[in-house]
Amino acid sequence: IVRACGGLPLAVEVSGMRLAVLRHLPLAEYADRLDDPSAALDELVAGDVSVRHRIASGWRDLADGDRWVLGRLAGLTHDGCFTLDRATVALGCGERAAIRAVEALIDAGAVTSPAGEVTAHAALYEVPRLLCLFAREQEAAGEQEAAGEQ
Repeated sequence: IVRACGGLPLAVEVSGMRLAVLRHLPLAEYADRLDDPSAALDELVAGDVSVRHRIASGWRDLADGDRWVLGRLAGLTHDGCFTLDRATVALGCGERAAIRAVEALIDAGAVTSPAGEVTAHAALYEVPRLLCLFAREQEAAGEQEAAGEQ
């Protein structure tokens, strides 16, 4: 459950709140629900506390360009991890521009660089799982909106 929550304290707390109410629900079944990318954010609601709404608030605080970059990076891999080389290709820019874009998202808390994942030539970056899922939802919604306008 903690892994599926990406270690996000609020998500872990909401999971605990849900499980306290849904006492009949086996932990393994709830963990399976959270592992489903299409349902994870829907599962993380307890009373008036919603992980999706909290992530959306942070998303709105990002500049439009940063949201676009985050959407592109979230779509790179299933697990949200990427290298600078992959970011450069996904963003269609040079290495320096990609570094600035990734560092802006690190400053905003939207991208991390897992400790110990640095080699001599490449660092591994990560969009946290739940933020990655949210960013992918936003990308899909934007594509549907664009298709509807055509």
